[in-house]
Amino acid sequence: MRLHKVLARIARFNGTSLPAEYRLEAEEENIHVKQSMAVGTDTDPTNIEDAGDDDENEQLVPTTWQMLGHRVILVNFIVVIVSFSCASFNYYMIGFYMKYIKGDFWVNAILGASSQCIAYLCVIPTQKLFGTKRSIIGCYLLGGLSALPLLFIDPVGTNLGWLILVSVFVSRFSIGMAFVFVFSINGESFPSLFLPVSIGMSSAVGHMVSILSPEVAELDQPLPMITFLAVSIVGFVTHFFLQVPEDKESLIKELIQEKAELNKTRD
Repeated sequence: MRLHKVLARIARFNGTSLPAEYRLEAEEENIHVKQSMAVGTDTDPTNIEDAGDDDENEQLVPTTWQMLGHRVILVNFIVVIVSFSCASFNYYMIGFYMKYIKGDFWVNAILGASSQCIAYLCVIPTQKLFGTKRSIIGCYLLGGLSALPLLFIDPVGTNLGWLILVSVFVSRFSIGMAFVFVFSINGESFPSLFLPVSIGMSSAVGHMVSILSPEVAELDQPLPMITFLAVSIVGFVTHFFLQVPEDKESLIKELIQEKAELNKTRD
């Protein structure tokens, strides 16, 4: 019951409600708990009534490698890893690049941090308006376009400091939103059984790639922003291959069904 309450609270926060089958299951469980309390029986939900059936069901649960054998999961897994790597690299690279922007370093740092705060506040409205996939594609597109002025302007020796600040402000704004949307893409693209793998691997690879960001930021102008633009283009194009399933849990059901049929043929 506690799990259903938590899920219902999360659903209400996101402006939706739990599917009817989940609500019915919660009501049935509540009735069962009350009846058990009335007769003084054990109400532990982990109580196993039929160990044989449970063992059989556990054997049908697909492994990580078997889940990666599903085309949709594999393609989405690659997309998420590339996306996290692009977002992580650009996020840290633009931060290191800030020290070369003309003007007071602390003022520039405050403006950059402010842009990210605004980006985080805009995540939920943008996601509700356009959806996660379109939102993250738009973030990479906006980030790439904002980097264009910095390809042709020297950030130190120019008098167009306001244009550079605007470009960096928009770049950090867009990549900050993309960084958040990467986690949302994980939740929407994979069944719950695969989520720990997708989040863990994409985060690990992304942070390993971001190790290169300070080195790239130290390159001669305009190489840092050329790299920023190229990485934004990669992130932009990659998400067109993303396949968000209508029922992500059905992917696991398909694998379980295939495994059950395979076991029957072996028997």
